[in-house]
Amino acid sequence: MKFDEITTHLGQFGKYQKRLYFIICLSYISCGIQMFGSVFILAVPNHRCAVETLSNDTYSVEGRSHDAAVNASIPIQMDGERLYMDCSHYSTTNATCLTILEFRGQPDPYVIGRKKALVVSIVLHCASSIAQPFSPNYAALVSLRFITGASTVALLLLSFVIGIEFIGPQKRIWAGVVIEFFWCIGLFLDILAAYFLRDWRMLQLVVSVPTVLFLSYFWLVPESARWLLAKGKNEKAEKIIKHIGKVNNVTLPEKMIDKNTGTENRGSSILKMFTSPVLVVRTLVIYFNWCVVSMVYYGLMLNVGSLAGDIYVNSVISAAMEVIAYALCLLLLDRMGRKKLQSLSMILCGVACLCMIFTVLYGGEAKEWTTILLSNIGRLGATIAFAAIYVYTAELFPTVVRNSGVGSGSMFARIGAMVSPYIADLGTLVEGHTSKALPLIIFGSLSVAAGLLVLILPETVNRKMPETIDDAIMFRRQNNDDKYYVNKTYDDDDEYSTSGVAKPQSYKKGDYSDTILN
Repeated sequence: MKFDEITTHLGQFGKYQKRLYFIICLSYISCGIQMFGSVFILAVPNHRCAVETLSNDTYSVEGRSHDAAVNASIPIQMDGERLYMDCSHYSTTNATCLTILEFRGQPDPYVIGRKKALVVSIVLHCASSIAQPFSPNYAALVSLRFITGASTVALLLLSFVIGIEFIGPQKRIWAGVVIEFFWCIGLFLDILAAYFLRDWRMLQLVVSVPTVLFLSYFWLVPESARWLLAKGKNEKAEKIIKHIGKVNNVTLPEKMIDKNTGTENRGSSILKMFTSPVLVVRTLVIYFNWCVVSMVYYGLMLNVGSLAGDIYVNSVISAAMEVIAYALCLLLLDRMGRKKLQSLSMILCGVACLCMIFTVLYGGEAKEWTTILLSNIGRLGATIAFAAIYVYTAELFPTVVRNSGVGSGSMFARIGAMVSPYIADLGTLVEGHTSKALPLIIFGSLSVAAGLLVLILPETVNRKMPETIDDAIMFRRQNNDDKYYVNKTYDDDDEYSTSGVAKPQSYKKGDYSDTILN
């Protein structure tokens, strides 16, 4: 019996799965907080050199004499509004370059088996995030942020896998998207905390201390039965499965585990996807989409602090767009299909970024609201695409390389996330009036290109997923004339097959019959 059939016997989403899924989803809250926290923790406040002749100098003007002293010492730059030069002063004074902060409090000016892996990532996530407020210098802070970022990504992926592995096939897409709403809860909590705690050290400490509760996962979260079966540890897997059945109050077959159980997880190398031209193209398109969607998603997310207007209002709007995006993803994944949704969401994101070029360069203060609107539309498209690419990749790659396919795709996403800040900073590194448009040109053009390339991929909705490399090669684009045959044995009490396909009205009991999916 295959593991998916076992989960069907256990119940698609029984009491045990609901409890485990909720526990796992809580970790996404912390992941959202730590990821989005960079917007506030690493934000660069308005600053200028201090005027030594003033005993109590502040960035905001305190009166006429204060204004006169500052104007006599600090050069002015005009960029749509009157601003002091960040770290320049007239040579006639002895002013030393300091950062005068607008925050309440005075933060440091230089702010910049599955179960075992899960526990290790939680320990690193917890320790590094709590240690950050006590960083003695810039190097220590950056090192700890790196560890936090790496462990957060690991925690995200492991939570996602463990959260849906015990859930039946019919509920997996729903579960894979719903978990993202907990990420959104983390974004809102981080914004709320940042609004009341303007000192970055206190903010980071307050949002990180609750992560110690995740150490309880060592006792609350079981090892993956699917992984245990793949490693031949059948007794341990059977013990976990029987416990789930007991909690769900279901009776399991006596011979649940046989020599075929777990074989679907003993996959081949991802290099098998490069043995055929059609698979090479398909794999490269998927990898390109992973890279671009991650690049643009984090570029737009971390750029919230650079938008005109209040950073907290902009952050709330941005987080709300994510909630809308995941809701749309739930509604449209099956109705529209994976390919159309992935393509249109990437193109929407790209067009929004390209349109922002004109508002940034020529809009001025009167059109700043248009830039904010387009930025959030781009965030909406990127979020939908990020959620859809998980499902689309899992359904495109054959069973023998499915785990490594999703994992390697996620690796390309991390590459996109790493280069994203450098692309976003091109506007400040490159001179010239049009330099501000460079990040938008790159983000926009790559997003449109990725969305168009998706159109050459096959649709996967309502189709049996490929199991072998040969199946993947034959998994061509679906059109109105395509009919895909699914062989399945049905019992009288079965309403659905283990793949989630409805039982045909006429079938041969106990034997194989062909169900044609149009």
